Amino acid sequence: MAIPTDETPRACALACEGGWTVQRCASGCLHLRTGHLSLTFTTSEFCRFVQMVGEAYVRLSVQDLVHEQHATH
Repeated sequence: MAIPTDETPRACALACEGGWTVQRCASGCLHLRTGHLSLTFTTSEFCRFVQMVGEAYVRLSVQDLVHEQHATH
Protein backbone atom coordinates (compact mmCIF):
# COMPACT_ATOMS: atom_id res chain seq x y z
CA MET A 1 0.00 0.00 0.00
CA ALA A 2 1.37 3.43 -0.93
CA ILE A 3 2.08 5.83 1.92
CA PRO A 4 1.35 9.54 1.33
CA THR A 5 4.30 11.81 2.11
CA ASP A 6 4.44 15.36 3.42
CA GLU A 7 7.12 16.41 0.94
CA THR A 8 4.93 16.36 -2.17
CA PRO A 9 1.14 16.22 -1.82
CA ARG A 10 0.74 13.88 -4.81
CA ALA A 11 3.79 11.68 -4.19
CA CYS A 12 3.48 8.20 -2.72
CA ALA A 13 6.21 6.32 -0.90
CA LEU A 14 6.49 2.83 -2.35
CA ALA A 15 9.17 1.77 0.13
CA CYS A 16 10.92 3.26 3.18
CA GLU A 17 13.84 1.68 5.02
CA GLY A 18 16.59 3.16 7.19
CA GLY A 19 16.54 6.65 5.70
CA TRP A 20 16.04 5.40 2.13
CA THR A 21 12.78 6.12 0.30
CA VAL A 22 11.40 5.23 -3.12
CA GLN A 23 8.57 7.47 -4.25
CA ARG A 24 6.43 7.72 -7.37
CA CYS A 25 5.47 11.31 -8.22
CA ALA A 26 2.37 12.54 -10.04
CA SER A 27 4.23 12.43 -13.37
CA GLY A 28 5.01 8.72 -12.87
CA CYS A 29 8.75 9.09 -12.23
CA LEU A 30 10.38 7.09 -9.45
CA HIS A 31 12.58 8.96 -6.99
CA LEU A 32 15.15 7.13 -4.88
CA ARG A 33 16.10 9.37 -1.96
CA THR A 34 18.54 9.17 0.92
CA GLY A 35 19.99 12.13 2.78
CA HIS A 36 20.95 14.79 0.26
CA LEU A 37 20.97 12.34 -2.67
CA SER A 38 18.01 11.97 -5.01
CA LEU A 39 17.98 9.83 -8.16
CA THR A 40 15.09 10.11 -10.60
CA PHE A 41 14.14 7.27 -12.96
CA THR A 42 11.49 6.35 -15.46
CA THR A 43 9.88 3.00 -14.67
CA SER A 44 12.07 1.18 -17.21
CA GLU A 45 15.24 2.92 -15.96
CA PHE A 46 14.35 1.96 -12.38
CA CYS A 47 13.88 -1.69 -13.41
CA ARG A 48 17.32 -1.70 -15.08
CA PHE A 49 18.85 -0.05 -12.00
CA VAL A 50 17.32 -2.67 -9.69
CA GLN A 51 18.59 -5.50 -11.93
CA MET A 52 22.09 -4.00 -11.99
CA VAL A 53 22.20 -3.55 -8.20
CA GLY A 54 20.86 -7.08 -7.76
CA GLU A 55 23.62 -8.50 -9.96
CA ALA A 56 26.24 -6.51 -8.04
CA TYR A 57 24.82 -7.80 -4.74
CA VAL A 58 25.03 -11.41 -5.92
CA ARG A 59 28.60 -10.97 -7.18
CA LEU A 60 29.63 -9.28 -3.94
CA SER A 61 28.11 -12.13 -1.92
CA VAL A 62 29.99 -14.70 -4.03
CA GLN A 63 33.25 -12.78 -3.61
CA ASP A 64 32.69 -12.64 0.16
CA LEU A 65 32.13 -16.41 0.26
CA VAL A 66 35.32 -17.02 -1.74
CA HIS A 67 37.33 -14.79 0.60
CA GLU A 68 35.86 -16.58 3.65
CA GLN A 69 36.79 -19.97 2.19
CA HIS A 70 40.37 -18.85 1.53
CA ALA A 71 40.65 -17.41 5.05
CA THR A 72 39.52 -20.69 6.70
CA HIS A 73 41.71 -23.01 4.60
